[in-house]
Amino acid sequence: DSNTATITIIFGDAVEIIIDNATGKPGETVTTGVTLKNHPNISGGYLYIKYDPAGLTFQDGQITAGEWESGTVEEPDTPGTILMELSGSPGALPANEEETRLGELNFGIKDDASGEYDLTFSETGLYDDNNEVISTVNTDGKITVDANTAAEIEIESCIQRADDTGYIDIKFIGKDAEN
Repeated sequence: DSNTATITIIFGDAVEIIIDNATGKPGETVTTGVTLKNHPNISGGYLYIKYDPAGLTFQDGQITAGEWESGTVEEPDTPGTILMELSGSPGALPANEEETRLGELNFGIKDDASGEYDLTFSETGLYDDNNEVISTVNTDGKITVDANTAAEIEIESCIQRADDTGYIDIKFIGKDAEN
């Protein structure tokens, strides 16, 4: 919407956690990233992310940054919820004043999906090297489904013929053309 503005206010040393937006068509798989901005050393934490299982299917995910003793991305028993869980020793994810892509989430788009599907943080907890809670500001993402399934064909020729009833029969001949 061109009349919508997003304003993010970061207080003090808060780490910004962002779910990237993605776009796909029904039947496709899309990947969205989870990014951290301006973070100190991180030794562990968890992120719960909600999605709408009516239009999306969580396929898998992976942690792409850091050296963790244990790092998992899974869908617990609650459909529509993803848990990213990290456990490591001090400095498992070194400090970065810019951006770090923490992980990726892969979603299948259901055949009857259309519109936008929100990806929202329901709970987060990150811990520094002293096992202190790190303040976070969370930016939710979305997956936009482009349900326009109109086929494109390449036309090589077109034949028009009028029969004795006055109807015109038009036949398109080309790649992938059926009629």
